[in-house]
Amino acid sequence: MKTMPLEALDVFGTNAPEYIIEEVSDFNPVPDTGAVRYRAELEPEVFLDAMVINKQSDILVVGFHGALNQEKAQLPRFERMSTIRGYEVSSMFFGDPSLWKSKDLQLSWYTGWDGVDVHRIVADWAVAVARAIGAKKIMFTGSSGGGFAALQISSLVPGSMALVFNAQTDIAQYRVNGEGYGPQRAYVNIVWPEIARSFTSNGDIQNPAWADAVGDRSSAVERYSSPTENHVFIVQNTEEFHNEDHYLPFLAAAERGENLGRVKTKTYLDGPMHAQPRAPMFIETLEEALTWAETLPPTFPERLDDMRISIIDASSNETHDGTISDAFASFAISLDIPAFEVEAKALRDLWLGGEGRGDEALLLCASLGVTVSQD
Repeated sequence: MKTMPLEALDVFGTNAPEYIIEEVSDFNPVPDTGAVRYRAELEPEVFLDAMVINKQSDILVVGFHGALNQEKAQLPRFERMSTIRGYEVSSMFFGDPSLWKSKDLQLSWYTGWDGVDVHRIVADWAVAVARAIGAKKIMFTGSSGGGFAALQISSLVPGSMALVFNAQTDIAQYRVNGEGYGPQRAYVNIVWPEIARSFTSNGDIQNPAWADAVGDRSSAVERYSSPTENHVFIVQNTEEFHNEDHYLPFLAAAERGENLGRVKTKTYLDGPMHAQPRAPMFIETLEEALTWAETLPPTFPERLDDMRISIIDASSNETHDGTISDAFASFAISLDIPAFEVEAKALRDLWLGGEGRGDEALLLCASLGVTVSQD
């Protein structure tokens, strides 16, 4: 696979080389600097499209679009790409695959449909790209429906961050201009027809119980009512209806779920119409979020397998008593993990091939706040 030099990329990213992914679970992104696109066909003529701009930075910014009038815009849409690519950060952009199902569909929140959890697929792809290009942190971002996707997908990636603007936080509670249910009606008819077939009247869409069939994919309020392991920077124009219908309920849910300590808020005034933030507000807040992200722990503390490899490497390079302990301690501290679980036997087996250093390893774990299973 080859990437395109960033200076050759057009404003919409349409000329980047595109690679077809036969199975979403076999996604293996390239690590090279530059731009590249990926496409997976989730079902006939329904595509998951992604654009990656790799600048070899420590952070990967992942963007989502909101509502899209398909009579005026072409799929896929990579929202805010031209702005974000101006920063020295790697970035990734996703189109919502459900929009390929019908030109009458404008908004589907990246949920996917029955049997296809697009939130999970996107989370996995973002993590795969971050690991491939060496990014240590992931920030998911979007406005309105794209903000909803950022909240939901970030919750699936422990240690990640979501930057969202005027976001819906519960699909069933979304009302256009605080009144109509048109977007949900189209969403149910096209994306979840099995739900639509259960309706007996046009008014059924106003009863939020229909969303139970979608599960917590349909509600960040429900998701964040339980503990999550990500950070959120949520930004709201308090003069429009999302403030009462989505922003405040989300904060209440985050408090119930004991997540409020990882939530940063910002409000502004920009009139009663629901819209994306204007460019100056977006740029100002993006820069604030990037600064905040620098202070947060990495999204990718090493997994136990990586730690075991590093212990083996340290063991092969350090043979004098004490020096291996120092190497292990320094490595473990660098992970910035307060606690994780390891098997005592595995540590004993790895520690110099079982040459009696297991007890020392366990003491080191205890000193570093590591919980060790005795199973």
